[in-house]
Amino acid sequence: MRSNLILFTLILIPLIFIQRASSATSAANLGTEPLGCESAKEFITTFEFLRDHLDLAGSGDNAVKLASQVSAGCTGAAKRFIQTAKFMKKVDLPLTEILSTSVEFAQKEDSHADAFNQIFKRAYAEDGFDLDMVTSLQLAKKISVEYPGNVQRALKDFETVSEFCLKKTEVTVSRQACAELAKNISLNGKEKAPMASEVFIEAYRYIKTTIGLTAHDALKISQDLVKIHPLAFSNFKLSYEYAISDKGLKSNKEQSVLFGKKMAEQTKNSSAN
Repeated sequence: MRSNLILFTLILIPLIFIQRASSATSAANLGTEPLGCESAKEFITTFEFLRDHLDLAGSGDNAVKLASQVSAGCTGAAKRFIQTAKFMKKVDLPLTEILSTSVEFAQKEDSHADAFNQIFKRAYAEDGFDLDMVTSLQLAKKISVEYPGNVQRALKDFETVSEFCLKKTEVTVSRQACAELAKNISLNGKEKAPMASEVFIEAYRYIKTTIGLTAHDALKISQDLVKIHPLAFSNFKLSYEYAISDKGLKSNKEQSVLFGKKMAEQTKNSSAN
């Protein structure tokens, strides 16, 4: 069953890009510019699909309402809606969940659908996080649909942290805890800052190896630093090293860590994104 679902997600996104590439080629051959928002086409395509799938829309009035919502997503919205609806039907979710999620994707960009695809596969696969269906979908939606930031950066952060903690070579946590960790780091990225995942891993290694704290403490502090801002680790590291130095504050390790945290906390006062 899982192999079939994973296979289906593998073909979900490529179909969207094939359709768009075909539309762009056709427009080029005709020597015309594609429409900025093909809302009429998206409405009709969605409505015809729902008319053929009464189990999704029910009454004609509801189909019109849904098609209108989808059309607001402009060019490609119908394709995203249809592919998402077909996928979610296969995993046997409640109708309200299927429709609300499909409409959400219709009004997003292809990058959101791509992120959903990849995160869901990682979350649900037996050789990934091996989460249940509902939890996997909630996790994928949290990053791909609900996250207001750069979804492509969030996806990269998610994948980087996932690889880091699933390998269990540097940190040993359960797969569920690893999924939660990857989600938390990916949701704290900033557009004009280093990648949150890279900062997290660098901070963890520094706190555990150089400072010599436990893996548990290193995980907590490095997560806290990324939550403040991806640049917070730089302030933490510099202030820690100054505090513990004989030429600085001459503090002990515990005092130096506390001082580092205090200086890092002020990073959030920056106006930088």
